[in-house]
Amino acid sequence: MIPPPRSARRVLIVGDSLHKVNPASDSSLALAESAMDSGHEVHWCEPSDVGIFGADVVVANAQRLVAAKTADLRWVPSATALGRPILQLTHFSDVWVRKDPPFNESYKTLCWILASQSAVPVANPAELLLAHHEKALQLRARAEGVLKDWEIIPTCVTSNTLLAKAFLDQYEADAKHLARAGSALGVPVNSAAGSATLGQALHPEVQWVVKPWLGHGGFDVEAFAQACEALAHVEQQFQRARDSTANQPGEPTWMIQPFLPQVRTAGDRRVFLVAGEILCDFVRIPKEGHIASNLAQGGRPELAPMTDTQRNICERLALWLDAKGILIAGVDLIDTFVGEINITSPTGLRTFESLSGRNVASRAVELLFARSAL
Repeated sequence: MIPPPRSARRVLIVGDSLHKVNPASDSSLALAESAMDSGHEVHWCEPSDVGIFGADVVVANAQRLVAAKTADLRWVPSATALGRPILQLTHFSDVWVRKDPPFNESYKTLCWILASQSAVPVANPAELLLAHHEKALQLRARAEGVLKDWEIIPTCVTSNTLLAKAFLDQYEADAKHLARAGSALGVPVNSAAGSATLGQALHPEVQWVVKPWLGHGGFDVEAFAQACEALAHVEQQFQRARDSTANQPGEPTWMIQPFLPQVRTAGDRRVFLVAGEILCDFVRIPKEGHIASNLAQGGRPELAPMTDTQRNICERLALWLDAKGILIAGVDLIDTFVGEINITSPTGLRTFESLSGRNVASRAVELLFARSAL
């Protein structure tokens, strides 16, 4: 057994039930395994186990991980090992929020509770998880000058049919015009020549992607050949929500974007960032006949080198996110367009390690501990 280091830490991971995670692919367990291999103690709880007792944040029903390897996942009750049924959050040196979406009321409640304390560093910080939606964080980067207009995908987020129709009408016309102009000018897709880049990246016969604003993992993502079909789908979802007594009050929100055909052949690239550093990256190729490249939807992972343009984009984002205090992020790139920036529970560590044979989780743990010690 590796002797514990002088500065041994006690980490609490807040995630999904240990009975449901897949040790062979779960990035949180990759982080846990590396921390444990370095002599640190790792505990696990679910969001409902975190609460407020008096004025303090506490944890009930925590589990101490005994093994977190791909073929060996074991744990014991933390309360039994430590002799107390309820633990103060300050019992832990670090908290890593690794709860998978959806970002629902339960998730928000967890963040509000964690944001009520400042004694234990949380990664990613709960207040930043509340402030930034991962499907819109790239828009904030554009607003702050980190990304250029031609490095993001035009997006409509709405609960309003009128707004959806206006967006579809405008960008269908603009994309056709830009595609013709880009081709006539010979503008390369990867140039920094402005919005003509988007025009050439799109097919003149624009297709559309519609997905739920609070969706995750590539579920319920639909593609449509015509703007009228995309609009009909959105209207149907709005009407279904209005007709359903099971839905909570409030209109559902949907996200509409033009479909970039590069994803079918080149996939989308997951770039894992930790504390301002590009840790690893790989490409996800959609399953034949599908548009979602998520591994949970049958996407195929591959190693492929980043272009200079892609690396430049990710380096800018890494520095910007680190300056904000967002320590763990998964950037999704389609060609040179940023699709989203996952900051809730980005995945990919186990996948990269299985493709490359390199252990990058240990470097991630090292960076996280160095930052929380500041």
